[in-house]
Amino acid sequence: MPEAAGRWRPRLRRAFWLLFALLVAGLLARLAWRTDWPAVLAAAKTLPGWKLAAAVAVAFLGHATYGLLDLVGRRLTGHDLPRLRTWLTATSSYALNLNFGGLVGGVGMRLRLYGAQGLDGGDIARITAASIAGNWGGYALLLASLPLWAGPKVLARWLGQGGAIAASATAAVLVLLAVVASARRWRGRPRGHTLALPPPRALLMLLGAALGNWLLMAVALWLCLDGRADYATVLAVLLAGAIAAAVSHVPAGLGVLDAVVVATLAGGGAGREELIAAVLLYRAAYYLAPLLPALPAAIWLSRRR
Repeated sequence: MPEAAGRWRPRLRRAFWLLFALLVAGLLARLAWRTDWPAVLAAAKTLPGWKLAAAVAVAFLGHATYGLLDLVGRRLTGHDLPRLRTWLTATSSYALNLNFGGLVGGVGMRLRLYGAQGLDGGDIARITAASIAGNWGGYALLLASLPLWAGPKVLARWLGQGGAIAASATAAVLVLLAVVASARRWRGRPRGHTLALPPPRALLMLLGAALGNWLLMAVALWLCLDGRADYATVLAVLLAGAIAAAVSHVPAGLGVLDAVVVATLAGGGAGREELIAAVLLYRAAYYLAPLLPALPAAIWLSRRR
């Protein structure tokens, strides 16, 4: 009986994700079908040029901040790659991850680039794990603290009052447990693999870099929305969109953030087409603009030894 359950479990998991992907695709197709694309283009043209330029500048600053995660990983592993090349590897992988998905970008590209530069698999795994954990740790820290400085209604808008309290409390507990485990030098061995949190100073640096990146990401989207929502609301929407994109497994979260923004902000003085235009401009600023230098940087790094 256990063997039969073991055989069916992967199939059920694949079927679930297939159905979920079809549901997401259907929702995105419905959104695209109902959108007046000429009106979207007209709305995009109303954004002042200086705001788009500012969003691009903030995007590059956000990517640069994200690169600090791998510099902390360099400190943890003690590898001897130069700091600049480590930072370039992180930022290039991040830009590719945003545009093409995690396996091509965040994880897959790190494996290729760090491997090409002579790092062994163990160091690459530790750097990647530290970066991913730090990034989502910063997310959890924001989720826990957002109601304290932006009010509970910001999260309640898309989670409900009870859901907002539960999400913030859970995030706060997870961050607190991570800090305590780091201070106590906790080590675990899930499935025979050693799992250890970084020391407190490194953990705080990871959280700080990730926190800065998430905040800057929201600034870029807020600029592109051109006053259609306050910053705290934009940050909450971005946090919701990030989870939706991660769960949906849609490459680059294409259409997912758009759907979350429209569902959350439409009707509050902003039309559907205006919101979609804002998200498309945000994608151009935060996703595509940093990809332009990331591609040649990745090619250059892949040829370094």
